[in-house]
Amino acid sequence: MNDALPPVVVPPPIESRFARWAAILSLLAPVVMILIYILLLMYMRPRIGTQGPTFGLLAFAIIVFTPLLLLPVGVTLGIAALVSTKRSGRKSGYGMVLAGICINGVLLVLLIIPALFAVLLGPAFVSVWRQMTTP
Repeated sequence: MNDALPPVVVPPPIESRFARWAAILSLLAPVVMILIYILLLMYMRPRIGTQGPTFGLLAFAIIVFTPLLLLPVGVTLGIAALVSTKRSGRKSGYGMVLAGICINGVLLVLLIIPALFAVLLGPAFVSVWRQMTTP
């Protein structure tokens, strides 16, 4: 009689669909941002100065705030996908996750730094410009 126990079969870790989709959406966020920029600029270019000040202000708000909403969402999805891939133990989407986080982070920094300079130094530039243009 053989009293040996059968070998324990360990199931492979279950790959989460969330991690894959979050990584893909993290990579698509900057692409969608750039497409929105291109489409809005193509739409606004012939209409500048013809629709009145409210249309220009609305377009400016859309152009400025859309990337500032898409990029943090992309970073958040990338971090969530990174945590999910670490939990599942698979490394299949690891590169895609890191690329999404890096691209979104770099674009976010490149958009926030000029906005900070405009907010902090804008009034000083306006006053200097007015002094230069008035006789």
